[in-house]
Amino acid sequence: MRALTLVLLLVGCAPELQEGHFACPGGGDDECPSGFVCAAQRCWRSPPDAQVDVPTDAGPDGGDSEVPPPVDACTPQPRAVDLLLMVDDSGSMAEEQAALTAAFPRLARKLAEGDLDGDGIADFDPIASLRVGVVSSDMGVGGHSVPICDNSMFGDDGVLITEHRGRVDGCAAEHPAFLEYTPPGGLSELQRELTCYATLGTEGCGFEQQLEAVLKATTPSDSRVRFFDNTVGHGGTGRNAGFLRDDAVRVVLLLSDEEDCSAENPDIFDPGYSMTGLNRRCDVHADQLWDTSRYRALADIASDPRDVIFAALVGVPPGVETGTHDAILAHPDMAYREDPAMPQRLLPACRSASGDALPGRRYVEVAQTLEGEGASTLIRSICREDFEDPFDDLVALIATRLDARCP
Repeated sequence: MRALTLVLLLVGCAPELQEGHFACPGGGDDECPSGFVCAAQRCWRSPPDAQVDVPTDAGPDGGDSEVPPPVDACTPQPRAVDLLLMVDDSGSMAEEQAALTAAFPRLARKLAEGDLDGDGIADFDPIASLRVGVVSSDMGVGGHSVPICDNSMFGDDGVLITEHRGRVDGCAAEHPAFLEYTPPGGLSELQRELTCYATLGTEGCGFEQQLEAVLKATTPSDSRVRFFDNTVGHGGTGRNAGFLRDDAVRVVLLLSDEEDCSAENPDIFDPGYSMTGLNRRCDVHADQLWDTSRYRALADIASDPRDVIFAALVGVPPGVETGTHDAILAHPDMAYREDPAMPQRLLPACRSASGDALPGRRYVEVAQTLEGEGASTLIRSICREDFEDPFDDLVALIATRLDARCP
């Protein structure tokens, strides 16, 4: 295959295949060599996803005369991936955090080797670099006094975690804001480091604001988007500066067994706000949460929305997770249903040996919105023995986007 590619490149450099050298008087692309399109009766290169635009000027007779087109509408892009992990650190997440760190090496290895099906033959060009940062679901509770939320004002605030919290042997107390991995070697070291980063423990706030956490983590500090107490995002030149690269495919992966409770009105976290118990506060008062349309802004964390991938391992029935977003939302187990045996709790969307997961409707709605903006999305059930299959699906999405960009 390499020899064939070399031959094609050599032919492409020959004078007779240069841009504009071939005429196509009939105006049809079939009059041009492969890889060229007809514009202004000449053949021009057509890179993937690029629009050929041959400008014209009026000639002396009022007709159009050719003006040389841009050298190339396609700017080469590195095969770089920036992965933001949002890890729920509330009381029920120990097994899921362990499953995440166990499956992560599989994801990294496939990206590093380009081998999607594990047969030892590359299916796509390997990545050149990978960055991984971690944020928690703890965004505080608006300053209200809630026993399960220690930092009541801002929580972890969408800032990349730099201290180890999971009490894993061999982990340093502090670490850099993000991991940076350059293939192909060092996968075992990457696994150890990721375990230290992503094992956050289970002592975080029980009012999880997962979507708000990733939005604040990635939103540039000069954006007009504002957060609790009129604060700004931590992307760009903010507190998470240096993590997201302009030329990388940007992946946001959420891991949570709870529904998102990103509150526009944080007063709902006040224990005295209503007679509704804390376990049902977010679904009963869903009108006090941010509308999920707010998170359309995640499509703006890259200059091209197609370079954004939104993935979520959340409360979704396993049997419908690969269906359309509408089909997932329409499933009976995705409705907010009161548990007859425990009226202050919801019935789960799914169950596994690791525990129950509540319906994650808001993540599905956000995925639906982001797909409309051109981003890629992946919704998978957190109720499973391991995360290998979802990670394989995520690798395929990443590879597809990398291959579609200008090489």
